[in-house]
Amino acid sequence: MDTAKSQDLHWYALSVYGNKVLAAETILNEMGLETYVPVTISFRPRKGSTPEEVRTPAVSRLMFVRASAAQLLEIERSETLPIHIYRTLDSNPFDRRLIVIPDSEMQTFILVSSCGEQGLEYFAGGDMTFRPGSKVRVIQGPFKGSVGHIKRIKGNRRLVVEIQGICAVATSYIPAPFLEYLPD
Repeated sequence: MDTAKSQDLHWYALSVYGNKVLAAETILNEMGLETYVPVTISFRPRKGSTPEEVRTPAVSRLMFVRASAAQLLEIERSETLPIHIYRTLDSNPFDRRLIVIPDSEMQTFILVSSCGEQGLEYFAGGDMTFRPGSKVRVIQGPFKGSVGHIKRIKGNRRLVVEIQGICAVATSYIPAPFLEYLPD
């Protein structure tokens, strides 16, 4: 891929209708697009064999794709996939723009949500009712390198990594010595 084309690629959030997130992921990957679906993994027992791994979307109907705006708009218009691209909430529907997710924000979200740790909690855009806390960087442990905000959720100090207005993931408890406080 040449540099000019790669500069047009951005992360976007998609809402996939009909509980078809994993099917949409497969189709978009076959089209050559990079995708990310936050999933939970469980194991289903199989008779006389090793357990089967089951991937379930962690946030209903949500997936991310790295593509150009033109590619995504074409896919949305063609109705080959039951998707809707997240847009800004301007009062005039003609002023609504696609929400571009910065690469750094997406990388941190992927780092935290794909680490395989137990106790992750996901929040959809409308469910994020906690107050903002101090901005921190995790310097030790499985979330090392993640940048987010420390917030109290259900009485515990947890790292929350948010994709503004779309979703957030909260880790399990993180000890204070694992954190480096950053200026806001």
